[in-house]
Amino acid sequence: MNKEKNNLGKFAALTDPLLKNFFNEQKAAVPRSLAYARRMIDVVEDFCMRGGKRLRPALVYYGYKLVGGKKEKDILKASLAMELVHAFLLIHDDIMDEDEMRRGKATVHKLYENEYKTRRQKHTNPKHSKHFGETMAILAGDLASQLATTLILSTTFDAEMKIRAISKLSETVKNTIFGQELDIRLETSPAPTPAEILNVYRLKTAQYTFESPLHIGLILAKATPKNIQDISRYAVPGGIAFQIQDDILGIFGNEKKLGKPILSDIKQGKQTLLVAKALEMGNSSHRKQILSALGRKQISKRQAEEVRLALKNSGALAYCKDLAKKYAEQAKDSLKQFNRKKYNQEVIETLSGLADLIIKREA
Repeated sequence: MNKEKNNLGKFAALTDPLLKNFFNEQKAAVPRSLAYARRMIDVVEDFCMRGGKRLRPALVYYGYKLVGGKKEKDILKASLAMELVHAFLLIHDDIMDEDEMRRGKATVHKLYENEYKTRRQKHTNPKHSKHFGETMAILAGDLASQLATTLILSTTFDAEMKIRAISKLSETVKNTIFGQELDIRLETSPAPTPAEILNVYRLKTAQYTFESPLHIGLILAKATPKNIQDISRYAVPGGIAFQIQDDILGIFGNEKKLGKPILSDIKQGKQTLLVAKALEMGNSSHRKQILSALGRKQISKRQAEEVRLALKNSGALAYCKDLAKKYAEQAKDSLKQFNRKKYNQEVIETLSGLADLIIKREA
């Protein structure tokens, strides 16, 4: 597991200077009269450079290298398009979830809200500052999305490959939006089924965190349609395992390590697989403890501990850990189809290690 964490750390060290240079180029291209536009690029840059695992761009790189891609500089640059799409989705997600912290700092909408309050001082209307913050954050997210396309276009890959990669990126965003819509709609459902929840995980996390990054790397390496189809057998279960672990960390994780508030899913009234299984498997006491906290903006330490105990004692925590492990094993088993000389075996080993890492990670 440490090897894979180190690999992601090395990848971030390799690509972060490229990302910073890209932002500098974008700011330099903005006319002096549009200082506010440079400010928004600064905000997106700050958000991207706060940290993060760089998992998605790393998977673009691994997909490219899996079939022998040679353009090292270009693929490193193109891979960062996924980080910008990730930033776009997170910035908008934080508005929808009303979160105030991301990666250890203020979310983008809170950052702009605080900026408005500072500028207006005593004349601030809370509704106006909130509206300003959310409006500016929506624009910042949109900007990050467009910059992702700019990054791919700036490479020297064949025009056809760039168009296909951008098309895949567009399809990914579209399906993630559909997944997010379903996720929000399920919040109004009294009892979403595990199958419905897993469908959200497939549309959202599995596709944009694992499958699409690998597909984009393979596309840019001119891989065959079969290669692209085959890697999905790894990516989809791997992505579902990642999301199940994310749900667990969102309640049982360490806030400092995560860089975002824990229990936010409970406060939003979101029935993750972990919560849905606890309501299904638990007794009346477990259900009462969970339902009394679900959707409450303020949860006491005592309530939080009661929720954790209910999730654990109902058997839901063990169930979800076991299911995540099964999905991770399914992902690893799928890699056997690539155990031939024409595929990069170092990449295969790395992808196998990542399947282990995603269910053991703490952030």
